[in-house]
Amino acid sequence: MFLFQKRDYPGAEKILRKVLRRHPGHTETLSNLAVVCINLNEIDTALKLLKKSLTISYDEKTFKNYLQILAQTKKWQDLIETVQLFNKDNEWVSLQLAIAYRELGDFKKSIDKYEEIIHGSPQNVETYISYGFTLNLNEQYDEAINVYEKGLIKHPENFILNYNLGVVYANINKSKEAVRQLEKASTFNSGNFNLWITLAAQYAQLRDVEAAMKALKKCEEIDSKNSLIEFQEATINMNLGKLDIAENILKNILKKEPENIETNYHLGLIKLMRHDYANLMPYYRYRTKRVNKFGEFDDFNLPLLKQSDNILISWEQGIGDQFLYLRLIPEFIKIYKSVTYLATDKTYDALSEMYPQIKIISVTEYRKNESQFTNFQKINLATMINYIPDLNEKLSQKKHVDFNKILFKNRRIGISWRSENKKIGSEKSINLEQFSELFENSYKFISLQYGDVNDEINQFNINKRNKLQVLPNLDYFNDIKGLLNLISDCDLVITVSNVTVHLACSLGIPTILLCPKSHGKLWYWYGDNNQSKFYPSLMIVKQENDNYWDNEIKKINSFLKTKKFS
Repeated sequence: MFLFQKRDYPGAEKILRKVLRRHPGHTETLSNLAVVCINLNEIDTALKLLKKSLTISYDEKTFKNYLQILAQTKKWQDLIETVQLFNKDNEWVSLQLAIAYRELGDFKKSIDKYEEIIHGSPQNVETYISYGFTLNLNEQYDEAINVYEKGLIKHPENFILNYNLGVVYANINKSKEAVRQLEKASTFNSGNFNLWITLAAQYAQLRDVEAAMKALKKCEEIDSKNSLIEFQEATINMNLGKLDIAENILKNILKKEPENIETNYHLGLIKLMRHDYANLMPYYRYRTKRVNKFGEFDDFNLPLLKQSDNILISWEQGIGDQFLYLRLIPEFIKIYKSVTYLATDKTYDALSEMYPQIKIISVTEYRKNESQFTNFQKINLATMINYIPDLNEKLSQKKHVDFNKILFKNRRIGISWRSENKKIGSEKSINLEQFSELFENSYKFISLQYGDVNDEINQFNINKRNKLQVLPNLDYFNDIKGLLNLISDCDLVITVSNVTVHLACSLGIPTILLCPKSHGKLWYWYGDNNQSKFYPSLMIVKQENDNYWDNEIKKINSFLKTKKFS
């Protein structure tokens, strides 16, 4: 192997192939040639050689090398079949199987395999790391935390376990716990870039901008050219409402990395915050390229639409976003007459009733009849913005509800106080108890809150003369049409930023939105006044101080008493 040691891989290959012509079944030569082919980037040839060697005579080292290459090249099904073919099972092989099942999307088999490994070898740190990562990837956050904590009992100073646990807490917006865990991880490895960039984001979530900037300085010491440093600085400024600074930083990143997906996408968000719809799509179209991409269709290149085209528009993003973007349908069909909307099964019934002027098809129906839409032009929901000229002007022409002239005929007020969004829900939610002073008024208060809130409501209603009422037979979470019917009976809706605000405003019901000051404030609540361009029946009550709602609740209570909104 002198030529191999000199890295003369073509020379080594020539000699090894000569040996194989004389001894085609020599397993050591087959394995050595496979290693040479790997260094020549001839991966498929290397795999064939290793498989041939194993077929002739099983060798543990060759078997392991073969599985490693299959994993590196993401040939997961081949990996699983190879393990089954040779019927070899040990701790390391089982871990490769668990990873393979995960990568193929079979989380149940993956989790079962991890549990089997931990039961047999509870000391293996790699299993805890990989198992926790899998659960986190599958958004099983509580289970991931449990696995990492078990691993830390046995390996308390392991950097990756500590770091990954911090990441899970960050994913569920538990920033205090995330910071505590990440700071602990830094004591075992202070030179990890990902650690400090994650810490910067979590400090920012806690509104500790100074600590966030110090964390970014640590990032610069480790890898000064990494664009994530500038990107994180931009997102911090976005959350602070400093859009000019954020935009300049993001544009500077694009000078160096013009196809940076997240940078383009966030510039699109800033355009939305500014209601700059005319210049939006060159940036916002990158939402279809994100890891968690938006949209059913690949409309990145913004297809040219003709008025005579049959157009299929797909749902995208959350239910609230869908209802918001569908407000553009009347303007869109003024130009393009033949429109079909692809709705989620959950929203199909409600939207079919709300938009009789277009054909609605459910996702399930579409999957069964996809071939019928072969010749349709296909775009995602938000992409409609690209095809409606002068959109900002058209939205500005809509007449807004005068809240001082609301007639409380039924004296029914619907309220909703929680967002179930796993990432930013806690930033937008309010404790139900904070609404107490509103219940001193002589209105009927109706719960519009979806999710598991019965215990919370029962506790709230104790010792209150004016109870929060619940419709007992309504599935608030799944029955969108039923929830819309309940909302339509209300004179007024008071809600945080969740699905309820979009449903109520889509019906034209006067609605008061309690909007967070910074984190959790979505693009459609930005503007210079307390109104929304998309929703003329909405009054936005903006939070004055982060994490405090007392002044905003008092303002709403004053309105309920006086019928005057100041």
